[in-house]
Amino acid sequence: PTYVDIPNAPCRPFDVTVSANRCIMIEKPNRLYISEFNDHFQWPGLIADMADAGDIMILIERLTRTSFSILGEASQWVGKAQAGRFPFRFDIVDEQPGPMSVNSCVRDGFVQYYIGIDGNVYRFDGIRCTRVGNAMQRYVQQNYSYENRFMAWGVLLEDFRTIFFFFPSNINDAPDIGIFYNVDSGEMGRLSYGEAGLTMGWKYRNISTLTYDDLDDYSATYVGLDVFFPTYLSMAGQSVRAQMFGDTTGVTHVSGNGPGSDNGANVEGKWELALMNPGGEGQNFRLDTFETYFTKTANPTTVEISVGVTDTLM
Repeated sequence: PTYVDIPNAPCRPFDVTVSANRCIMIEKPNRLYISEFNDHFQWPGLIADMADAGDIMILIERLTRTSFSILGEASQWVGKAQAGRFPFRFDIVDEQPGPMSVNSCVRDGFVQYYIGIDGNVYRFDGIRCTRVGNAMQRYVQQNYSYENRFMAWGVLLEDFRTIFFFFPSNINDAPDIGIFYNVDSGEMGRLSYGEAGLTMGWKYRNISTLTYDDLDDYSATYVGLDVFFPTYLSMAGQSVRAQMFGDTTGVTHVSGNGPGSDNGANVEGKWELALMNPGGEGQNFRLDTFETYFTKTANPTTVEISVGVTDTLM
């Protein structure tokens, strides 16, 4: 089904959100439709056009319970609930480059992050829109497909406090590369994955239970249990928020699960020097110690380390 299957829906929207107990739909290029209070089947003709900036709106997303953002190609707006004849007041907050697609905006609490058309990452809190992704902007600009940018999307991995943004490369029509951004530290880096492109992702809650009778299915001895549950944390909790990913082949992947391999293949890890040299301008440094940690698994883990150094600053 599509949104037009909703009785009395006023349009065929490209994005929908809920704010102040009302459903809001947005239609190209910049028209908003607002439902009746506590009734998304009734649309009393509450319409607003975001035309002042002269651009096309890309998405709408909830900020707080009584406010939401409207992000355009070159403008950022906020709709705030108000008393009176019209339920919302709309203000243009900034005029920065807008998001790549309707799914490229990720919420963390009352703050939104999106990957922009210009390749930068932006932080929007309803008051100002700030660039936070300068470190990866050049990489995104040189490698993403502008024609297929509408397939870009992002997801917050809550355990790592890190947002993954995925987008098609300039040689592919499905998301096959990306970048990550840590919302606490500001750390950024590149994402690269093979086989099938990741086209979507979503959050879910993993509810698990484990009883003594269940343990019998694994082993009847404590020694045997160690293979399946190497630590107490291996049994997981009752309710854990996690993320799923879907690829172009229709296969669903769960973040954080697996035997420590990449779909049966070896996992390749890369560590790159920071974009700003820790030694200061015109300085260089050599690798002294390399430390890492691998969680105990039922299968042995083979690690091969290759380190390269250079005396130049290139």
